Amino acid sequence: MQSSTLPAVAPVGLPGRAGLGLSFPRELHFVLVLLALVPLAAAWQTHTSGLARASSVGWSLPAPSSAQGTSSTLMPPSSPTGAGAEAFVIGTPESLESVSETTCPEGWDDLGDFRLTAYVLAQEAEFENTPDVEGVCGLEGSWPLGFLFDQGVRLQGSGRARDGRIVHYRGRGCFEVLDCPLTASGRCADSNRTVAVDPSVIPLGSKLLIEGLGPRRAEDVGGGIRGSHIDVYYGDDVTHRQARSLTRSGRVCIQR
Repeated sequence: MQSSTLPAVAPVGLPGRAGLGLSFPRELHFVLVLLALVPLAAAWQTHTSGLARASSVGWSLPAPSSAQGTSSTLMPPSSPTGAGAEAFVIGTPESLESVSETTCPEGWDDLGDFRLTAYVLAQEAEFENTPDVEGVCGLEGSWPLGFLFDQGVRLQGSGRARDGRIVHYRGRGCFEVLDCPLTASGRCADSNRTVAVDPSVIPLGSKLLIEGLGPRRAEDVGGGIRGSHIDVYYGDDVTHRQARSLTRSGRVCIQR
């Protein structure tokens, strides 16, 4: 009867340890490898569950960057739009396709669509190439013709001289120097507040919400402002040439 013997298990060296002369049985080698993989599996489970939680509350990853080595960071969800005046600002003049979806907040009446134009604080520096005029009613010295007339102070209502003074058109070809661009309501014009209206349609002092702009107040009038037309004051935020391109239509609400 032949005796059976188990084959000897050849020792297997640990990777990276060959130079130390350490060796282990193959089974022990597999156990050590499995133990090394356990932390990696736990880390991956944490990562994937974190992404699932972020997705469930509306968080999102930003678009991948083309730069090498840039890490991705979870971005918080946008805050919901609150009720009231801010909810009416639905876009810029370039994105006004959703006019029909706009509704006025509670406590405001819908006036419908208006033609929206722009007026500014005329700047004398923009009219330096026009001829000078003297003896203008209400003013001393010489002034650029285009600054006072044409597209300047007479059209815009007020303008800023090179020395910083505010020149105001008071009517019938006469001007005056004031401390601020005065409106028909007696208040100084503000580019974040003032609009000119037809007072037979919108009483002066009315609080308005204008699509794409937000809250405004009816403080001024103009010779060309009639009916469903509002002239939005931009101050010196834009030039008189740029103002021409801002004409558009927009929904208007008025506070009760």
